[in-house]
Amino acid sequence: MSSKKRDIVAIQMDKVEKLNNLEKYKTAIRKKQFINELKVGLGDEIKNNPNRVKVGKSSWVKKLGLMIKKIFTKF
Repeated sequence: MSSKKRDIVAIQMDKVEKLNNLEKYKTAIRKKQFINELKVGLGDEIKNNPNRVKVGKSSWVKKLGLMIKKIFTKF
């Protein structure tokens, strides 16, 4: 391979690498913006206690209905 072709290939590789790094940077910025939007929209409780999860419990009537539905959908 001649030196001109090597130079052209090296330039193209640098361009691709720079574009790849730019896309990674843009993705990181979008991710941070998305997380900040979620935090702003969720309220003070989640900001202060981010690791706590509350699980909503359903009533026994709803559980019974789901069990019956599972039984009849198996057949």
